[in-house]
Amino acid sequence: MQKQEKRKRYKEKGITLVALVITVVILIILASITLSFTLGENGIISKAQKAAQLTEEASANEEMGLYLTDIKLSQMDNGNFRLADYLSSNIGKNGLEDFSNNGDGYGQVSYKGHNFLVNLEDYTYTYQGESDGTVNRLLKQVLGNNNEDVPGISMVEAGEIETEDLGWKVLSVNEDGSVNLIANRNTGFEVSLSGINGYTNGVKALNEICSKLYGGLKVNGEKVISARSANLEDFYTVTYKEGKKYTTKKIQPYINTLDISNDKYSSDQIESYIDPSNTSGEQASNTQMLLSGTGMTIRTVGTRTAKETASMINTGNNYWLATRISESTYDSKGNTVPDSEDVRYEVYSINYIRPDGEYASYTLFQVNNHEQKGTNSTYNCALRPVITVPGSSVPNKTVGTSVETEAFHKGETGEAANGYVKADSIASLLGTDVKGVNAIKSGLPTAELDMTWTKLEDGGYDSLTGEFDTGNYDYYIADRTTKLQIRLTGAPAYNNGVLAMDTVINNLYGNLTEIKLSDGSTKKVDVVLARNAKFEDFYEDKGVTGSYGGIWSTNASDSTAPNKITSTGNRYAPTIFAYEDVDASNGISDGYSDAKIDKYNLSTTGIKEYLTEDKRNSYSYEYYNTDPGLKVIYNALWSRPNINEEQAQTGTEFWLSSRCVNAYWNEALFHFRYMAGTGSFSSSNVFLSRSGADSYSRGLRPVLQVSK
Repeated sequence: MQKQEKRKRYKEKGITLVALVITVVILIILASITLSFTLGENGIISKAQKAAQLTEEASANEEMGLYLTDIKLSQMDNGNFRLADYLSSNIGKNGLEDFSNNGDGYGQVSYKGHNFLVNLEDYTYTYQGESDGTVNRLLKQVLGNNNEDVPGISMVEAGEIETEDLGWKVLSVNEDGSVNLIANRNTGFEVSLSGINGYTNGVKALNEICSKLYGGLKVNGEKVISARSANLEDFYTVTYKEGKKYTTKKIQPYINTLDISNDKYSSDQIESYIDPSNTSGEQASNTQMLLSGTGMTIRTVGTRTAKETASMINTGNNYWLATRISESTYDSKGNTVPDSEDVRYEVYSINYIRPDGEYASYTLFQVNNHEQKGTNSTYNCALRPVITVPGSSVPNKTVGTSVETEAFHKGETGEAANGYVKADSIASLLGTDVKGVNAIKSGLPTAELDMTWTKLEDGGYDSLTGEFDTGNYDYYIADRTTKLQIRLTGAPAYNNGVLAMDTVINNLYGNLTEIKLSDGSTKKVDVVLARNAKFEDFYEDKGVTGSYGGIWSTNASDSTAPNKITSTGNRYAPTIFAYEDVDASNGISDGYSDAKIDKYNLSTTGIKEYLTEDKRNSYSYEYYNTDPGLKVIYNALWSRPNINEEQAQTGTEFWLSSRCVNAYWNEALFHFRYMAGTGSFSSSNVFLSRSGADSYSRGLRPVLQVSK
């Protein structure tokens, strides 16, 4: 009986084990089915993801539909409305991130993080996926150049005022063992320094901006000791000398008296920013922060010797050096007479580095002819930060060694940001509004629909024919400078600048059908051509007075201009120089304003490619007081009467699509003309015949050529 019961139990156990095995197998099968059902291509999770994507796409489509419908409804009564114009001019507003016209009736639109192909006629659209969510309108999109970059022409990258991932290299080692690291590139934003305020406060402001943005970073777990702007003495060993000492009453920026106490300019010398209410001495009536006194000294750079770090100086664009410099000029008496009539002017400048890596300075404040007043100028450059870190954080201290900072965290604040700082303005960054120190605010290359226009009653220049034609056309000029700023750099800018700026304006404003006039009224227009303002829009083509600064020949053996440039390495010219109408044998040469080319020079193999070898060794120079009837006349258009003087002043500088040349005995300077905010006409050198480059940025001034 017991044996039977045992057999029964064993039998039962045997059945249970088999069942268990079967159960496990079944469970495995079911699990596989479940996993496949859940994780497979057609699984629950995949379907859920697809559903989420479809939901997001549906939401994006709905928002896009509402956006386009709202535009359509709001413009129902506007018979001249073009969707392409609206989208182009509203990039960066109300969720519109980008727009580009395909030219076939369709356009690519980025809206609230999503891309669409939009029919520009019937407002239908097709969803094309997610966008990166950033507004990214490039200048090349409006240059008509198949989205290729045009050398020498760029939009001012104002950028946000924020800590950037610049990359760093060992610059130098200090006596205490700490290490100076310099940024591999410039900041994405630029800083404008203006007038005597910029000269006085600029060094302190540049250093503090860099300190605020980069003073909280870490290298290998160790916090940065300090941060500042690069200065002259980072790259050069400098000695200063006394340029001029006055024993009679003289005016100067107040800070200059502090600079001369230590014979150099790099140190701040001020604990707080100086403004017009904080001056010392007698205040001139029409200037700010001027000191009037005795024993004033002008100091200048005596010698400047490149350090081994000079190899890291070139970043390909302008950037400030936090160093002041002053200079007196035209003193034939060797500084032996007080307040000599030979001293024509004194200049007060801030140093910067040019795109070709050359040292330069820009005059922000100038005292002319011993007058008790001064003149102010404005210039803008990027920054080049320098951070000082503990020596223990940098194992390899060899100059030029790359060093990484620890990652910072955008969107975080305090310690969590790990050194990241963002500010809306320089004033908010520094905690005070420093006069003469401002961030550059460049707009996007879009039509600015709030622009108002004024008719040029004296007519305008027909760049299509090179003539002044008021019988067939009216000319309307924008009442202000564009928010967009264009940077011109080097020989490529001299080659491409006129065509580029005119093309930008035509592509942005050439399709306008209605404009708002300065008196508040509106006018229907048939725009034949839109372009940037030219020299000829403001100045007559006759009545030239004054002397000629130089005569150039295209033949080095030309006996009519015997004073040859002697340096064979100093005779380069941009290629377009060969195409310009420079024959002045029958009068004044005016062959600089128009492009003379119908396509961009896109060579990218180096600066020498923009210089024609047949133009090398081809320049000659001689000074004449009257027109000798020879070839290229230096700046022959300077002294023309201004025929549209009221429209010349905008408060902001703007480029003129017009070139000119300055000739000297040892070099030639190739310039672009511009109008200062005060309405005074000037020019900026972008290329030197010794293969040097310079870079400037300014706004544009649209002009519409309209059929009567």
